[in-house]
Amino acid sequence: MTNKTESKIEAEMKDHHTEEGLHQGLSALLHREASMIEQISGGRNSKIYKVTCSDSSCYAVKEYFKYGLDQRDRLKTEFSSLQLLWNNGIVCVPKPIVLDTSKGLAAYQFIEGRIIINMLPSFSSGKNWSDKYA
Repeated sequence: MTNKTESKIEAEMKDHHTEEGLHQGLSALLHREASMIEQISGGRNSKIYKVTCSDSSCYAVKEYFKYGLDQRDRLKTEFSSLQLLWNNGIVCVPKPIVLDTSKGLAAYQFIEGRIIINMLPSFSSGKNWSDKYA
C-alpha cells in the first residue's frame, strides 16, 4: 500500500463513528441500552468492543471497516462462518448474535478470558515450528 492510500484509510477510520454515534448504533444493534462500551482490540480492518448492557448482558461487537478498493465482505464471511459452526454443533467459538451490514457491525457472545501472547515460537527463532506443531 502506498503512503497516500494508508493515510486515506487512517482518515476514514478516525471519522467512522463519533462516541455518541457508536453508543446509539450499538444500542440499536443489540435492542438494549449499552451502558458501558470498552474498546478491547483494533487494527486497520476492524475494532472490537466489549459492550455491557443495562440488563448486565455482555457482548463482543466487532466494527468492520469497508474501503472502496477492497471489495471483500469480511463481516458476512466471519459471521456466516461462525453461524455454520454453531448450526453444526461446534460451539467452542463465540456464538454469532446479530449483524447489521449497513453499519458494518456484528455482535457475538462475549467470552471472558485473557490475551495469549507468543503461543508459537517466532519464525526468527531458527526452530522449525511446523515439525513440532503440524
